[in-house]
Amino acid sequence: MDVTQPQAVLGTMDFGTRVAPDRAFAILDAFVAGGGVWLDTANCYAFWTDPDGVGGASERVIGAWLRSRPGMRDAVRIATKVRHNPLVPHSPETAEGLSAHAVHAGAEGSLRRLGVDHVDLLWAHAEDRTVPLEETVDAFGALVAKGAVLRVGAANHAAWRVERARSLARERGVEPWTSLQLRHSLAQPRPLTPLAEGGHRMLTPDDLDLARSEGLAVWSYTSLLWGS
Repeated sequence: MDVTQPQAVLGTMDFGTRVAPDRAFAILDAFVAGGGVWLDTANCYAFWTDPDGVGGASERVIGAWLRSRPGMRDAVRIATKVRHNPLVPHSPETAEGLSAHAVHAGAEGSLRRLGVDHVDLLWAHAEDRTVPLEETVDAFGALVAKGAVLRVGAANHAAWRVERARSLARERGVEPWTSLQLRHSLAQPRPLTPLAEGGHRMLTPDDLDLARSEGLAVWSYTSLLWGS
């Protein structure tokens, strides 16, 4: 969602794994028919449920759907992510990370699976503090410069890291992150309650302050914390 203009975004994490392709096609058709525009995926979706133990299934399904629906690429915007796809099947500890090589290789793989020449938004799926932030910022900026990506954003990042990355981008003359994606729940957990999957960062007042002061778009996910 945008902090000023809320929009519906279709999460496609389970497409091609828990959600069969024909069912995914029906969901995509209904989403677009209802006025939806943004599709959100990731290059790692969903390696933890894929028999091969690697990501890419969701992007392949979206790519197949686009090929079967002439003209639909102009009707939707696609956001995908790099960072978490394992280099060794079934081994999340071997995640690709956010080095320049990983970012470029991840984006190229996503474009190939989606069957498109660009994505509308590329996310850094989570922090990678083993890599200098300058290297990651430059890699994302280079993808925008060559037209493979139109916008870039940061998911599950601390507000201060996003602010630092944006400052570096300005100094280096490259495209800065302009969107944030964080977990936000309509039913807020009790204070100090441990949450499952701790790598997912909750939206905080600092994030909203940054978004408002810098004019960043804010996307939320798991709005019921996997509840129903």
